[in-house]
Amino acid sequence: MLDSEDDDDSSQTQENSNIVLSNYSKKKQIALNNKLIDFIVGNNLPISIVKSEEFKVLFKEACPSYILPCRQTITQNLIPEKYECIKQKLSLELRDLRFVSLTTDCWTSNSNNPYLCVTVHFVNSNFQFVSRLLCLEYLEQEHKADYLNEKLDSIIKDWNLDEKVFKIVADSGSNIKSALTKRGWYVPCTAHKLNLSANDVLREKKIKIKYDKNGNDQYYIKDFDDDGVLRQKEITYEEAKILESVNIFKKDLNEIISKVRKLVGSFKHSYLLTKNLREKQEIMNYETKIKLIQEVPTRWNSTFDMIESVVLNKDAILSMSYESFNSVIKDKVPSHVEFTIIEEYCLLFEKIKDLTEILSGSNYTTISIVFPAIFTLVNYELDCLDLRTYEIKKLKTELVNSLKGRFSFVLNSDLYLAATFLNIKYKNLTFVKDLKLRESYLTRAKQFIIDIYNENFNTRQSQISSSPLSNISNSTPISSESSSSNISSIGNRSSTQQSLILEEKNLPNTPVSSFQNRSRSKKQNRYRKDNFLNKI
Repeated sequence: MLDSEDDDDSSQTQENSNIVLSNYSKKKQIALNNKLIDFIVGNNLPISIVKSEEFKVLFKEACPSYILPCRQTITQNLIPEKYECIKQKLSLELRDLRFVSLTTDCWTSNSNNPYLCVTVHFVNSNFQFVSRLLCLEYLEQEHKADYLNEKLDSIIKDWNLDEKVFKIVADSGSNIKSALTKRGWYVPCTAHKLNLSANDVLREKKIKIKYDKNGNDQYYIKDFDDDGVLRQKEITYEEAKILESVNIFKKDLNEIISKVRKLVGSFKHSYLLTKNLREKQEIMNYETKIKLIQEVPTRWNSTFDMIESVVLNKDAILSMSYESFNSVIKDKVPSHVEFTIIEEYCLLFEKIKDLTEILSGSNYTTISIVFPAIFTLVNYELDCLDLRTYEIKKLKTELVNSLKGRFSFVLNSDLYLAATFLNIKYKNLTFVKDLKLRESYLTRAKQFIIDIYNENFNTRQSQISSSPLSNISNSTPISSESSSSNISSIGNRSSTQQSLILEEKNLPNTPVSSFQNRSRSKKQNRYRKDNFLNKI
């Protein structure tokens, strides 16, 4: 009888241990499945990697008890489950927010499939800037304004953001602009506008000739008016003649850029040329060995990066072109005159490139930099450039006019003024030299903030017991030292990011081209950008 009871107890204990083992194995399997999905998605790997024999052997050696899921299980079960889990977490994160901003863009994949991407941006309870990708939607119809408006509206409602969206940033495409303007959400992408301004300068201006009633010639071009609208503008005969000479120069400049493009392509397709370039850099004591950068049509500033990389390697490339075994590049190397032209081209456009990178940041409030940066650029910075080529000086004038035209929405906007006023570095608008104009800007910025506060915190949040905001007192003036403080005052930054701010120091000199003093490394590129901001 006792033996029978002992046997029963033993079998029950065995069953309990099997249940515990089974539960543990199941939990472990789920945990490893999650890690597997993170690994595949995080590294942008094909799901078919689970069919690889070497991959299977790796998991069998590392965790023999783990059952590697098949491709179908991953696509039909694990990824959808992971998506729903993350979506619920993000929904909870967005639920308690009062305001958010969005960025959106339409793009086409290599397989020619159109998609719409939407990203949400907000400040969390710890006052940290947070960005989350909401969706990447396949577009089944033509990208017309009504369809994009309907698609965006569906996405916003799906995430319960109807009453929370403040503004949406998008490029200057007429379809997306029309879709967002209907709701008052549209804010143009500043980086895209900068890219368009740079392209304006390199594009030849067409001169149309018309005749008046008396048979006299009248000359017209498309140009921006004072309101930033592109219209037909009448010019004089003398202006038309100057414009024709500038158009000829633009054609020559584009041919030089094409020549540089072919030169860089030769290096990219030849290991021997690349090796010879490295050797020349060593012989000539280049402090920083900069590779030649190939242009990417879809990437902004890539043309500038390509030209600058050739300019910075000028002496090494010229030296290589005189050697018989490098004859393949002899006809593609710019002449000394052409090098002078592209050096001044880089000098003219480097501030556009730097500003584009500054405004592409995500850890500080970029909208508060837009007005002071553009205002300073068109009124002071470009005028101070020491350009020697007559045609490049004309391009500078065109660049200033293009910036004023394309950024009239910034220079005349109270939204950007208010954002600038709320930035502690620029709040006194000391970069505006005209005192009357500065006072006018400050008044408009304060009034805009009052209106926004009363509209959003008094109307939509009426349950909050607060009185309407009626006045913003004049803040304590900031000293000139603090107004030129480093970029870390722009927004919340980590200590690591703050350590990247460089002290002002002399750039190193080497026996190589003096033009290399402009930019030799990422560290000095940061110095150049910080120096630009500190001049505001």
